[in-house]
Amino acid sequence: MTTLADRLESLKAGMVAGSTAAGAEGAIQLIQGLSHAGSSVLYGLDLGYWVDVAIAAFSGFLFGVTCRYAIRKDENPHLSSGVVLAFGLVRGLAQVHGQDLNPSIFPLVLFALLESILLFAIAYVGLSTAMRAGWIKPSL
Repeated sequence: MTTLADRLESLKAGMVAGSTAAGAEGAIQLIQGLSHAGSSVLYGLDLGYWVDVAIAAFSGFLFGVTCRYAIRKDENPHLSSGVVLAFGLVRGLAQVHGQDLNPSIFPLVLFALLESILLFAIAYVGLSTAMRAGWIKPSL
């Protein structure tokens, strides 16, 4: 049975991973915007930017809660990398779903997958750092 204290730890894990993912997505979007539009992108962050950051925050939150339960007190690197890879692949493949899949967009598909995996890897680093510091207790 889940206790209130356990739920609060999951909420903290979700908040740490969600805020880390949102920050990483914001940085990724800014870097992409600067590479395409120059420095003017900083003065005109559009709604799409904030939607992408909000989606990253929400998916990062869900990742944090799931990851806390998946890794528990076990130090098995396959569990943590598996959770990162699972979330990254689902998010990356969802970004290219519905595209006309032909060889010319293979770099786009690969970039979307790598970007998503990187996003959750960064969120994992934030979460595991918080857990090692004792700010979040692992699931039992």
